[in-house]
Amino acid sequence: MESLNSDIQPPSFKYQQVIGQCRDLALIELSALLNEMYNHAEPALLEFADKAESNAIRNVFIEASQSVGKMRSLVEQTFQKEISKGYANFLHRRPSTPEESSPKASEHSQWSLIDKTDLEDGIALQKIAYKTNNLYYKEIYAYTQRMTLIHGGKKLADRDMPANPVQIMNAFKTAISKLEVDSRTTLILYALFEKFVMKNLEGIYNGCNEYLIQAGIFPNLKPIINHPTASEPPSPSRSGKPAPENRGVPPAQPAMDDKENLTASGPETLSSEILNTISSLLISRREKTSDYPAAPPPGAAPINMASKATLLQQISSIQPSASKATPDTEGSPTGRGRQVTIPTLQVDQVFIEDLRNTLTEERNKLFEGVDRRRIPTADMNTIELVGMLFEQVLDDPVLPNAAKTLLCHLHTPYLKAAILDASILTSERHPAQQLLNLMIRVGSQWIDETDFNVGIYPHLQEVVDTILADFEENLQIFEELYKELQRHATRLEQRSAAIEKRAQEAARGRDKFESARVQAKQTIRDRTAAHQQPPGIVLQFLKHTWTDKLILIILRDPNYKDSEIWRETLQIIDEILELINTDAAEKEEIPFRKRLGSLRNRIEQSLSTLGNHRAGEIDILFKLLSGKLTKAEEQQATAAITAAPESTKESLGIDSQILTFTDQELEMLQKLETIKCGTWFEYLTKGRKGKRRIKLSWYSPATKKYMFVDHNGIQAMVISAHNLVRDLCEGRARILGRTQIPFVSQAYRAIKDKLQQTLSTQPAPG
Repeated sequence: MESLNSDIQPPSFKYQQVIGQCRDLALIELSALLNEMYNHAEPALLEFADKAESNAIRNVFIEASQSVGKMRSLVEQTFQKEISKGYANFLHRRPSTPEESSPKASEHSQWSLIDKTDLEDGIALQKIAYKTNNLYYKEIYAYTQRMTLIHGGKKLADRDMPANPVQIMNAFKTAISKLEVDSRTTLILYALFEKFVMKNLEGIYNGCNEYLIQAGIFPNLKPIINHPTASEPPSPSRSGKPAPENRGVPPAQPAMDDKENLTASGPETLSSEILNTISSLLISRREKTSDYPAAPPPGAAPINMASKATLLQQISSIQPSASKATPDTEGSPTGRGRQVTIPTLQVDQVFIEDLRNTLTEERNKLFEGVDRRRIPTADMNTIELVGMLFEQVLDDPVLPNAAKTLLCHLHTPYLKAAILDASILTSERHPAQQLLNLMIRVGSQWIDETDFNVGIYPHLQEVVDTILADFEENLQIFEELYKELQRHATRLEQRSAAIEKRAQEAARGRDKFESARVQAKQTIRDRTAAHQQPPGIVLQFLKHTWTDKLILIILRDPNYKDSEIWRETLQIIDEILELINTDAAEKEEIPFRKRLGSLRNRIEQSLSTLGNHRAGEIDILFKLLSGKLTKAEEQQATAAITAAPESTKESLGIDSQILTFTDQELEMLQKLETIKCGTWFEYLTKGRKGKRRIKLSWYSPATKKYMFVDHNGIQAMVISAHNLVRDLCEGRARILGRTQIPFVSQAYRAIKDKLQQTLSTQPAPG
């Protein structure tokens, strides 16, 4: 914190301590996030270089990568300095950009031409800052209001509000101006900064708000937010400077109108086209079925439509109780002192149909209490859409059966919530929709069907029980449960990732050794191929003792082929093979004996790094080379070699096995090559009676092997590409790939397609 003039103490001076706390928190968090971004920057630029359309562009990206790495320290220091300056300027009531507070320039200067790069940078910065405001509108709003109070109630421009997204982006722009890179690289860095920094600022704003509340600044602030009318950031003016800002008021979540369709305005809602289509299709489907009587004829008495209160009361009456969420079967106690009791479930069509019938029965009970004709169109659309949404849960190919059983108990609570607030169905940012998406995602990954007391299942059950027991009309419960479940999932992921990392390191070590062994054996085969079949004793020495020496060299030096020790090792092989063919008379001569003695010394010295390594094989080898090997010793050595034949398994890579693949297997092999690490697979176990879910953690391009881990990150299986392809094609395994698109969004697309297909084949009521 910069020193203050004791004669000038603005009103914010008494808040110096809390401002310092906010500054320190922002610096710590931002430095960590910037470090994470930097760890991905150089690989990203090199990837762009690999995909460049010309050598010139490729060189630009390579040079940019080098510059980014070289200037890393300076960029980080400059960024931290700019963030600190923002807080110091705020405390001293200085504008962050004093040059912009100078007397207004002439009209002529405002219309001057601007650099195209500067304009592109300005637009990129504004868009990123705007999206960040949208992402954390609640937190930023509260932070802004409290900081404004410290500033005497005067609203500040976003660029003058410390740690505001605009100020953070400007600080980063200043920091990377130290780099000598072109505009394309700058835009790539902006994109990386958005991904790794701007999308992870929640901790800063939550932490700062906590400090400010503890200091007594707006402890009971209500989130009353002005709603912007536009869904895009303002465009730059013709002078290249941003248009006037919406000062101190971040974008808010769009309000929901009680319309007869399922759409809402605002950037955080689902595509209105899809939802409008679903709404129309639902109405059309009802018109074609006798379950929903047609509208009364003209002149008939109007139907008294059911109120929301009536619907909510009826939904509450059919909602299952929390005690029924878990069947009464054997289980083991949890840390909360109650039983986690889950049946052993077989994923079959009969079981899924039973759950589907349960959903239908719940809707029928609703209609028994409220006549279909009295339900408003919008509410009827909501009832049907929620039902179809949970049917999509049942149809999900990745979600385990145990999770489907749990989540189906949320059908009526979500129906009640959607009647209360239609934005649950339309806004991807609504906590209730986020919670459902999260439960689907973690349920797909972190449920161990062999032991329901580990992994995420107990936490999912707790979420379901809490909603069934406590949810009445307060939608805040969904946000609280979402954050709590997210914390549990994060802890699981972090713990599993740490264990998985160790498993990967061990697998890499084993794979590196196996790859070195294969390379060493191939070197021996290549070296002996040019000679007549050497005696078995010579091959035994080369393929065992000397192979170990080659493996050690390969493991120690990635550039082993260029090393002097590698060349010396190969020369020894050649010399052994050459000495085999020496005739008996020459073996008695002194030059041969000296040469033989020198060779033995070189071999023993070379093998000294391996300890007293197979000294018996060396003795037998040199007795053979010197012609001193007795017939009995030769027979004994040959018998030992015959008893332990060499395995050629490691030399058979996937390339040779492709020749035996069918067309289906070749197609599966191509698909496997596109599968990313982190993808979940399902394997049949116990003679196809059970299923085990494992995650692809690592793949070796050298040995063509795949390593899988279980839910806890522990190595579950290492399998060759050949065997994995066969298992996938023969139905012993399947890929459980889940896209990055949230479940609800995927479900809506499936619902639309299903409705369109149904209506195209459904006859009109007769």
